Amino acid sequence: MGSTEASTEASTGYYPITGIHVGLGPGDDVPSRMDIDEWWRSDDPVHKDQVSLFIAALKVFQAIPDSEKLSYFRIAGIHKEPLKTWDEPKEEDNRKGYCEHRTNRFPTWHRAYILLFEQRLFRIMVNSIIPKFPLDQQSYLRYAAQQWRLPFWDWASKKPVESVYDPDGHGDHDYDVPQLVRLESVEIRGPAGWKWVKNPLYVFRMPKGISMGDAGVKTGKMKDCKATSRYPPTNEKGLPISGTFIDGYQDNDSIMRKLRDRSLGGDEDKSATASGIPVGGNISSSLREAFYRIVAMDNYEHFSNALRPEGSSEVMEWNSLEALHDTIHLWCGGGNFGEPAWGHMALPLVAAFDPIFWLHHCNVDRAFAMWQAIHPRENDPSNWFAKQEDGRRDLKPFRKNKDGVYWNSDDVYDTANLGYTYPTLPKKRRSQDAKFNDLDDEQLNALKKKINESYGSTRRCEQKAAETKVRSEPLTLEDALRSVPLSKIKAQIPLNADNEHEPKDQLDVNDYLVNIKYERFALGGRPFTIHILIGRAPVDNTSLDVIEFKNLVGEIYNFVAPIDEEDGTSGGCANCKAQAKEKSESTGQIVLTNALMTRYKQKLIHENRQSKNNVLESMDPEVVIEFLKCNLHWRITELNGSFIPKEQLPSLRVAVAGGKADHYADSTKLSVYRDYKVLYDITAGREGGACPEDNLFG
Repeated sequence: MGSTEASTEASTGYYPITGIHVGLGPGDDVPSRMDIDEWWRSDDPVHKDQVSLFIAALKVFQAIPDSEKLSYFRIAGIHKEPLKTWDEPKEEDNRKGYCEHRTNRFPTWHRAYILLFEQRLFRIMVNSIIPKFPLDQQSYLRYAAQQWRLPFWDWASKKPVESVYDPDGHGDHDYDVPQLVRLESVEIRGPAGWKWVKNPLYVFRMPKGISMGDAGVKTGKMKDCKATSRYPPTNEKGLPISGTFIDGYQDNDSIMRKLRDRSLGGDEDKSATASGIPVGGNISSSLREAFYRIVAMDNYEHFSNALRPEGSSEVMEWNSLEALHDTIHLWCGGGNFGEPAWGHMALPLVAAFDPIFWLHHCNVDRAFAMWQAIHPRENDPSNWFAKQEDGRRDLKPFRKNKDGVYWNSDDVYDTANLGYTYPTLPKKRRSQDAKFNDLDDEQLNALKKKINESYGSTRRCEQKAAETKVRSEPLTLEDALRSVPLSKIKAQIPLNADNEHEPKDQLDVNDYLVNIKYERFALGGRPFTIHILIGRAPVDNTSLDVIEFKNLVGEIYNFVAPIDEEDGTSGGCANCKAQAKEKSESTGQIVLTNALMTRYKQKLIHENRQSKNNVLESMDPEVVIEFLKCNLHWRITELNGSFIPKEQLPSLRVAVAGGKADHYADSTKLSVYRDYKVLYDITAGREGGACPEDNLFG
């Protein structure tokens, strides 16, 4: 659909978002949104045609002038800037955006948003792209388009490295940016045959070469950009280099490195790996495990968003889908520890302009749908909004019909009724009063097995730990990363069996978490990252060496924007202003178990100022407490990479908790986490550390 057709469709009044309701299978089964890597690698002719149609449609979409309501720029701008109304009366321009961050509508609002994006691409395919093909090809292409749904980027799943760019030889499977996103140009099928075109997933360029500022974006240096960037280079002051930044710069390798676990036996010395597979275990938190814990959470209000739960007495309730989503935004835009983060994805005001935003949020919606399938609202009232009226609140600016009726959260509860599903999830549309979870026991077990096998990192860690011995002699991290031969590492940690035996239940095992809370607008809306380290940590604004970087266990990103513009005008949305006025607090969680288990099994020596407790001798709470008192650290950095003194964030509290986990050999049973207690001895008396007087958990 070109500019003319977009104008015609937009001029007919309100734009109804209905989803795609064609291409249904037997029994009204809806098509699945596919993993983008599997879709891209597929030899299925239908998938190959879909890739061509998708790329062609996205190129047309991005080229529509910014002034058009149905342009890529205006639809991306719904997320934040240019802070204009969309599909609403002009007099509502003073609403300053539609932000639903840190609210219980975070998953449902973005579900409607992704549905709009998907629908726009589909209509461009069928109304603009396919009619240009010879008549004898159009029916096949229409069928491919009707079966198409927006693909998702499963950033929490390790993929076969032969299908992705893997310069560091990390092994047979690892995290990565989708291969299709990495390509500057891609070959697609056109009306005259196959041809190479510039890839619209690689970068978004403003129509007609104008700047984002020309179209109304006001955010700092972002207003000068003519294209989106990921990890743009910066100068000595931590600011983006002007020319490169303006024209767009893509460093997808840096995204890949941020996604990947820091592992013993690392990438500095290939002699410490076998067949490219890191040995010795993770020394950082696991992205897969973060995803697993979120899907396994109870209570929708806590799962849905990163606002600190009111009156919460449960340690596990400080986790959320939104908090993990925030971190992926940082890792896509930029932000290595102590380095600047100036990519568009790191800033909520302009994040949606980067094409990877849509693949990321499609996966966020998938995590939401997986959680729903495991926690249907009919089974427990806490699996949906605590207040019924919240479920009926308008999801502005998304309208479901030409009469202008808005979607609400209750309306978007069921993905199949919106015209799509995800692999292993319900496929059938159903009546309004029917139960959502129509998975039978076999299907529900298949979903749980998928979650266990793809994301259960700590479950796998505990099973491996039961099969291995503890190293006989302590090992420095430097040796483990750089100079220890593989044979020495393997010889000192032999398996008790040949790895072909049946796994056993690992019940009542120790589990450790770091919970973090902070005031979201403590720095006036300046984004910042809280980094958790085990081992030597950087002092002041000194550069990190390789050991300090390897000691980084995990991080929580405050995905936020200033309330006031640089020119002094008020730029924040009503939601952000209310949260700033109320000094609302956000929370996040990092799992420590994997990182601690590796340190225990490998007997890693840690540098610390006390010169004691530098080796973790067991996973028992009393031992872990003494070890972390000397070796757990936290640092705060802002967007330009500089360190923020902890006293500038007085709301910060870092709390370590220990509890129990039950991991089952049966892959159809999800792990259970329980009986957590806050281990205040680790953090009490330290700047930003939690103490009993904080009464964090009631």
